[in-house]
Amino acid sequence: MIGLIQHSPARRALLSLTALVFAGLALQTLARPDLVAAAVGNGLHSANDYSELHAIYAGLWLGHTALGLLAARHVDSQPLLGDVLGLLIFSQALGRVMSAAQWGWPDGVLRVMMAVEIISGLTLWLVRPSQGVQPIQSK
Repeated sequence: MIGLIQHSPARRALLSLTALVFAGLALQTLARPDLVAAAVGNGLHSANDYSELHAIYAGLWLGHTALGLLAARHVDSQPLLGDVLGLLIFSQALGRVMSAAQWGWPDGVLRVMMAVEIISGLTLWLVRPSQGVQPIQSK
């Protein structure tokens, strides 16, 4: 895959920043689930509501964090890790577009999140590792 920019340090920085953002989002969800739920238009009325919020937001965002850190560490030898993270992020925006077809476009913070998801997903795909980097071969 050829991107617009082939620069391993820039890709590593983007992956690390992405991991940091998702860690912050996950921690905020754990610390203040009521604020996160309100921001995305959900109510927290039962154990199931809290369970779903923690699974889909905190849990998945912690998974994004781990993948981002792993991808940053192996930016040259395993570029697919960063590509998968970009796909996961971009897929969130795709889900919002699919919802918009029937229910309309999101507003407020979710509209901003959709724009950030599109930009960050595409950026992770377009900023590639430096040329000439060979994957590490297993022994």
